[in-house]
Amino acid sequence: MTLPFEVLNFLDAPQLMYDSATEAICAALDLIDGQDQYVPLAKVLSAKIKELVPIYEASVETEDIARANCLCRIFTDMGEAFLFHCIHNPQSELGDLSIFNILLDCTAHPEKDISDITFSVWYQLSDELYKADKDDLNQLFQPYIKRLVDILCTQCQYDEDNDDLHTNLARSDGPLCDYRYGASQLIRDVVFIVGSLETFKDLYSKLCKEGQKWHVTEACIFLMCAIAPSLRE
Repeated sequence: MTLPFEVLNFLDAPQLMYDSATEAICAALDLIDGQDQYVPLAKVLSAKIKELVPIYEASVETEDIARANCLCRIFTDMGEAFLFHCIHNPQSELGDLSIFNILLDCTAHPEKDISDITFSVWYQLSDELYKADKDDLNQLFQPYIKRLVDILCTQCQYDEDNDDLHTNLARSDGPLCDYRYGASQLIRDVVFIVGSLETFKDLYSKLCKEGQKWHVTEACIFLMCAIAPSLRE
């Protein structure tokens, strides 16, 4: 299982090889998901995948979108494969919650097509915590969800350099519009983990900062509108 990781660590590897290595690792993660007999393989994958974080950071710095996409897919599949351990045994090697910090860095990627790859993990986390219905579990994951909301607020912002508010708001299609819709749906799903009222207040505090720019204010209001219906529940 070392060859795919050697390829991913080789920044000059052809993209076709990079894609193939990514597929191999994702297939291995799919294999171990929920299968106790593959725990030794899972531990190897966990350690090796975490070593890819500097490679991902380098891909962001060099604006290598294709490689960042591959690595984000791997981190997302790892989050899904180890989610049960993270929720029910966070002190274990396979339940290491640091994967959520890695996923948040991926959600913060400037390319929306890369950012929203991670949405599936956040939905699965929300579903599992909702079914568990335990305050202590919600509290454990609250810091990650709070940071997720901050990232989504940034990602939903219109172009700062375009001061034509009417033109921006009139757009009803395009990647940013699609992303904003997906982000609004996601925040509605995860907000119970932190609490609707607390999240609403946090966004309100952000938009009320003195000298706040219009595009930040608009994004805050946009997400507040997404949360507002849950305040009545």
